[in-house]
Amino acid sequence: TLSQEKGEAGTNRIKIKAKENTAYDIRVVEVEIHAEDSIRRIVISQMQKDAILLSQKNYNIDKEEQDILVTVNSNIDFSVSIIDADWIKEEIVTTRGLSEHKVKLHIYENQSYDERTCVVRVSTRDESVSEEIRITQAATEIIKLDNVEFNFDEDGGIFTVGVTSNVNYQVQILCDWIQEVSDNATRALSTSHKTFQVNSMEGGDSRYAIIRFYYPSMQNYVDVMIYQNSTFYFDANTL
Repeated sequence: TLSQEKGEAGTNRIKIKAKENTAYDIRVVEVEIHAEDSIRRIVISQMQKDAILLSQKNYNIDKEEQDILVTVNSNIDFSVSIIDADWIKEEIVTTRGLSEHKVKLHIYENQSYDERTCVVRVSTRDESVSEEIRITQAATEIIKLDNVEFNFDEDGGIFTVGVTSNVNYQVQILCDWIQEVSDNATRALSTSHKTFQVNSMEGGDSRYAIIRFYYPSMQNYVDVMIYQNSTFYFDANTL
């Protein structure tokens, strides 16, 4: 804006006021001053708003080794810093001008049993403009049992399985003569216990059963074998 659009002969002062440039490009304007047949021009250039724009700021990924490709729009030179994490490395080419750049982040496999999180900062050298990417990687899922085989005589009995797990799991009893008598599933990398009742036998041959501890997807599981034999039995039916 101009403080005045005309003036008398002599010395005049015109105040030119520029509003903040909230755009991401440099802008230029010319102010023309006409005096009879003479024209003078004032060229005003205003710098752009410095910007770093990210295509995505939060990533939740599985435990496998992989690459993440982040799109960065920036009109200033920028750099990438990985904060307190040795399981991520980056590859980047810095540039200038509001254009699209690709930052590749290589994520190593998470072999631990805990979820992990890292912050990746994209910023100018003086950190006057910065954005953060938060990457959360899932833990290696685990179900561990302290014992996977139990033996009983015809009277049956009670047994307890110690379970260490960091995932939700379910228990499937693959027979009708064993019942669970403990609470249901657990979560977090901690040890709990599952207790089962083996019914007594009413004659007949020896028998065995499987109790399966599994993830809901059924892609991973651990089996417990239960054998029940009569006090008097043959190891084989042929001599």
